[in-house]
Amino acid sequence: MIKNRDNTFAQNIHKLFKDDFFMDSTFGEFAKETVEGVINDLKEDEVTDEDFERIKKISELIGEPVLKSYLRKLINKKFKEM
Repeated sequence: MIKNRDNTFAQNIHKLFKDDFFMDSTFGEFAKETVEGVINDLKEDEVTDEDFERIKKISELIGEPVLKSYLRKLINKKFKEM
């Protein structure tokens, strides 16, 4: 029996992976935990210069443009407040 499916031609590859391979996320666990840690650090009241350098380095490694842009906005907002 053939499943009734959405057209997959030129569909977002992340959606295909999640739907067809039953993935919870398209990010690896290490990357997910690292990014979540950076976001949590940016929510803290105090961020040291050492934290800033680490956060900046991690954000520069991110290749996904929407996530990278989001983190840049959080970083800019946080360090304008300091």
